[in-house]
Amino acid sequence: MKNIIVVSHRRSGTHLTIDSISNNFKAYKKADYVNIDQTNSRHNKKISIKKFDEKILKNIRIIKSHYLPSFDAYYKNTTDIDYVKQLFENSNIIYVYRNGLDVMVSLFEYMRAYDKNIDKLKFDEFLETKNNFDPQISNLDRIESWKYHVKAWKESEFANKIVFVKFEDLINNYTKTIFNISEQLNIKANEKIIDIRLKQSNNLFRPFYTFAKKIKGIKKTSVSARKGRVGEHKVYFDNKTLKNFMDKNKDFLKLLGY
Repeated sequence: MKNIIVVSHRRSGTHLTIDSISNNFKAYKKADYVNIDQTNSRHNKKISIKKFDEKILKNIRIIKSHYLPSFDAYYKNTTDIDYVKQLFENSNIIYVYRNGLDVMVSLFEYMRAYDKNIDKLKFDEFLETKNNFDPQISNLDRIESWKYHVKAWKESEFANKIVFVKFEDLINNYTKTIFNISEQLNIKANEKIIDIRLKQSNNLFRPFYTFAKKIKGIKKTSVSARKGRVGEHKVYFDNKTLKNFMDKNKDFLKLLGY
């Protein structure tokens, strides 16, 4: 049994995917997930590669990452770069992606909650701010960065082994999507699927999801889950910002199945 790395652009359903796996694949419920990004010197909760490695040696793990596949941009030490690359080569990889329009909305609301400078901006102004997470694309704005991230993983050296999961499929066809992941990874899922989605229509699932950690047998990792709605962008994008996004991404959205 291998570690599973869940990779995504931020606000694309990372923790929904992690929780879906840990609750529905018995082998991955034994240990808490770990974040490989924390071994990056830019991370505000940095840990050493050695400490990270000690964690994954104790149990198979679900590993979280928002990295781009060019790992050398995050590390100065070649030993660390080689370690991370080998980790990805030896693990199962899931890349979860989401409609970029909704990603922009979720990222805006997420960042403005902790960044006073972002909180002062209007939504259209936020879209024009530069990427401050990934050094190799710090010249790109939020919209361009999202496209670059998804495209980079789809064209990466790992592409043939990655299980690509659409966030909207988890929301709209949860059980089927879990079994599809199970089949592609060749890992048996539980016979009875535990549904931990955020309910879009009436939020009936939200209290369950928020307090799931208190319920025996349920694991929940997200500390910042929002509405998880499909199509929330319609409230935020006006004609001008929507045109700007579509001019850059219309064909790419079609390639992703939107």
